[in-house]
Amino acid sequence: MSAIALVDMGDLAPYAGRERIVEIRPYTETLWVKWDDGHEARFSWIWLRDHCACAACRHPTTRERLFELYDLSLPLAAPRVLLEPEGALQLRWQKDGQEEHVTRYDPAWLRRRAYEPAHAQNGPHEGWDASMAGRLPRFNFDEVQERGDALRNWIQALLQHGVALISGAPARPGELARFAESIAPIYETNFGRIFDVQSKPNPNNAAYTSLGLELHVDLPNHPSPPDIQLLFCIANEAEGGDSTLADGLWIAERLRKEAPQDFQVLTTLPIDFRFQDAEVDIRFKTPLIELSPQGDFIGIRFNNWIRDSLLLPPEEVETFYRAYQRLWKELRDERNHIQLRLQAGDLLAFDNRRVLHGRTAFTATGARHLQGCYLQRSMVESRLRILERNAK
Repeated sequence: MSAIALVDMGDLAPYAGRERIVEIRPYTETLWVKWDDGHEARFSWIWLRDHCACAACRHPTTRERLFELYDLSLPLAAPRVLLEPEGALQLRWQKDGQEEHVTRYDPAWLRRRAYEPAHAQNGPHEGWDASMAGRLPRFNFDEVQERGDALRNWIQALLQHGVALISGAPARPGELARFAESIAPIYETNFGRIFDVQSKPNPNNAAYTSLGLELHVDLPNHPSPPDIQLLFCIANEAEGGDSTLADGLWIAERLRKEAPQDFQVLTTLPIDFRFQDAEVDIRFKTPLIELSPQGDFIGIRFNNWIRDSLLLPPEEVETFYRAYQRLWKELRDERNHIQLRLQAGDLLAFDNRRVLHGRTAFTATGARHLQGCYLQRSMVESRLRILERNAK
């Protein structure tokens, strides 16, 4: 049996498959479905009505939902259910004893939307410690440029591990912008679209000095800090200036297990972050570690330079500082981070919401010039989905 779509579900992502429905059982509130691969699932009637893909319920061009469930009388009465000869599922909805609407479903499309507990787990993948130094995902620039498997694998590695390295790019200004824009629109901040990381007179940021930088994330003073950061090495001939990386997910989970009281403070007690210069003054108040409603790690906001005045009741001040120091101890622990020296033409990409970065101090013994920019994770994920769609 060929893998063809039996029903147009208005979905550009591939969904045609060989799975076919072999048994159905309607109940008062749900429909039980079994496929020929043995998988079973339940779908509520309201969910099935809401996901009708006919031209009256979903726009045939924009693929946006037209159906308004506000008009339904709940609870929704069970429809007539049947399997069409070729295998499509058909539901005949009725109102006041009269047939009102017919919905058809592709069996493979429905199979891919069968709810499983894993679907509700949106947290990132397993974290990493210093052992990542030996398995850091590395890619060749020319191969990634070909926009085939290498590009897809690079994005997958970046999203899974939070970090990936590309080597062999032309070490010249402008190359970062060209590459970044081929992946996703550049996310502009108060530092511009592209920022030059090099020692400057009258700097407005510690990155623009020759100082060593503690592990940190960029722009935690924003309500939504940048997601993905690209750092491109144009020159790194100075003595020092090695890069350091640590996985905030790994460190957060260590604290959850080994210091639960400190973890509670860091995930619940909001503190103030602020960046200010002559032109901007951007502030935000939030806990240092962000969790989802289910308790999964979302991000970390450690950045000691732009932590603002601590506005807490006196009885909470020492509690916060103790937890903050415990977090910093984990960040300083060499077992939790990796160090690498970027070479001219290296492009380091990392998840700024998850992976902290820093560097050792450097001296004026040679040129050191990096360029950086930010991308939105949603746009990078979109790029990956399009690549995967076109590969099938």
